[in-house]
Amino acid sequence: MRTTILLACAALAAPAAAQDRPAHPPAHAGQPGHAAQPGHAAHAGMDHQMMMMGQPAEHGGPAGQANMDAMMRMHHAMMAARNADPAHAWALKMIEHHRGGIEMSRTVLEHSQDAEIRRMAQRTIEEQERDIGELQRWIQTHD
Repeated sequence: MRTTILLACAALAAPAAAQDRPAHPPAHAGQPGHAAQPGHAAHAGMDHQMMMMGQPAEHGGPAGQANMDAMMRMHHAMMAARNADPAHAWALKMIEHHRGGIEMSRTVLEHSQDAEIRRMAQRTIEEQERDIGELQRWIQTHD
């Protein structure tokens, strides 16, 4: 009888204990600027990246998922790009922003047959590569 009660208590406690620890670490765990912070305890086990992504079909299938992945990489890279000088920090963040635009434009070239959008995507790649070069030159001359 005592063993049955103990087993029943353990079975009831298991789901509650599982809620206290995430099945997977959050996508941003270990990322700069994402240390444990007061007030975030309620979100400790949440995987925000998975919450934002949803089902691939909701975002346009594989191409939409590729864009969501690119945006998440861009977001993390922009958040990690820091400098005490606001101008320098802006330049670093804009480089990452442009890299994200290039990656999304390449996804369009890979997955779309629409001639007009492909031209826009190609033009975006060229312009943003040029902008990255300009920002990198500015950073080199202002270090």
